[in-house]
Amino acid sequence: MNADFDETTLFLTNKNGFPIDDGTWSNMWKFAEYQQPKAKEKIRSIRATPANDLAEPKIPVPPLTFPIGSTTSSKILAVQKYFAELHLMEDAKQMIKESLPIKCLEAVVLGIYLTNKIEDLTRFAIGFKSVFNGHVHRHVVLGLYSKGMFGALGISRRDDLMYKPLTFKQTLTELIMEYKAAYQRHWHKLKQVKIGMAIGKNPHSFEPLPWKGLTVFPSSQPFEEMRSELEKFSKLVRHGASFSHQQQAAARRERLPRSASLPALSQPASPQRSAQEPAQHRGRQQQQQQQQSATPQKSLLMRKKSGYLLRI
Repeated sequence: MNADFDETTLFLTNKNGFPIDDGTWSNMWKFAEYQQPKAKEKIRSIRATPANDLAEPKIPVPPLTFPIGSTTSSKILAVQKYFAELHLMEDAKQMIKESLPIKCLEAVVLGIYLTNKIEDLTRFAIGFKSVFNGHVHRHVVLGLYSKGMFGALGISRRDDLMYKPLTFKQTLTELIMEYKAAYQRHWHKLKQVKIGMAIGKNPHSFEPLPWKGLTVFPSSQPFEEMRSELEKFSKLVRHGASFSHQQQAAARRERLPRSASLPALSQPASPQRSAQEPAQHRGRQQQQQQQQSATPQKSLLMRKKSGYLLRI
């Protein structure tokens, strides 16, 4: 084949089969230079680079995989969650395209979308519940952590209830107290603050957003107790901890008093009924009670399991 090309040239490739011979490769490179005259130098540099030095193409990783043995219902549920997360990111793109007014929750979703590619940035949701003149008001912002500093992104009709620069050091206490002071300036009583776990940066993840992590009560909880809980939770945020729903439930269970969550499995019989029961039945009941007391470890394990189930 002639290496001089024009618009009427019928360029045939791989005329000698595989592997491709040197003559065919040479004609293909020359044809590429003919099609892209402005990129001749780049084409020649690629051609001169040994094949071993070229970067290997990236193998795409499917965003949704299923373990072996998954049931049909679990697959359907995973796909539904996956599309729900994609829907959130599509909503963020639509917000940018339409440029219409949005509220605080839409601003959090938009902030997650815009900060997905920022390295060394941990994101988490912060929800507020306040009371003014007998009416309950709720607000949410996107908490941020980067290089030892806390801040927030959000939107509000009040300037001091949305964006906070990354100037709050080490713990979340300063950031939360700043929001509390802002609420007080607007005559709101801040009743509750919910802080979520770290939000992942995979735009194709089908895990729901971890809204729940820690709940504090700035108006009723002692300050030292609240500060201690915020300092412990700040360590998780600084390490970018992102837990699944099961791990979050276990973490919430550990914060509850163990004695308050264990129900009494056996109730004593009423005195009226005990007096009317025959002696044989009362003897059998006493024997069962003795057997239960002889195996305290097993009954305690059952009580713990029941307590965990109730606490979830």
